[in-house]
Amino acid sequence: MNKQVRPVFTLELGYKIIPALVTIGKYDGTHPCITAATNTDKILIHSPHRKNAPSIGKIVWSESNKEIATLNINQNITALVSGQLIPNEENDVLIIGTASHLLVYHVHDNKDIFYKECEDGVKSVALGQFKTYKTPVIMVGGNSSVHGYDHKGDEIFWVAIGDMVTSIMLMDYNKDGNNELIVCSEDFNIRIYKGDQIIAEHNETEVVTGLISLAENRFGYSVSNGTVGVYENSLRLWRIK
Repeated sequence: MNKQVRPVFTLELGYKIIPALVTIGKYDGTHPCITAATNTDKILIHSPHRKNAPSIGKIVWSESNKEIATLNINQNITALVSGQLIPNEENDVLIIGTASHLLVYHVHDNKDIFYKECEDGVKSVALGQFKTYKTPVIMVGGNSSVHGYDHKGDEIFWVAIGDMVTSIMLMDYNKDGNNELIVCSEDFNIRIYKGDQIIAEHNETEVVTGLISLAENRFGYSVSNGTVGVYENSLRLWRIK
């Protein structure tokens, strides 16, 4: 029997949202906030639980809807991720990529953490544990490379890819208890890195545009021609167009 899928929550933002540039962050460490990039170079933050937010900073709260705030970026937004980054702090931060810069913003305190120029651009961003680093790493995929930054904005990792990066992700690919770096690029390849060494490579028929981590060390992917599929380690479990 077919079941009808119905939304349990609907929010009218009044802006056009850029596909895939949506995240949910717990900027106060507790309450989830829907966050999205618009085609007017702004970030929208829906925060129905906010209390006594700092009035000084780049985030501006709407007068007509007290639950909505905007963060004006003034550049085309290419990546949007949220998560815990700062040591010994439960508050999520917001990570914003543009064609030339990376902005890491503390939404709760309404202030920059760091703002960094990225010569290779920002096509995709991932945040998570990697290698033996004690704190989370921001991975930035750009033009033929991936750079890794710590919570201070210092570069702590770099690897050449060979083509334009389209999507990146951190996950435990080979069930060794540590995250590997998964990188997709315009040469149709999905490469898996242990540190800066390739340990596996998968080739698709067209450009892989999206990655998502799944249960049991599996990951899903989407291709520009409409194909979606799932890998478990080196085995492709299925794909369909």
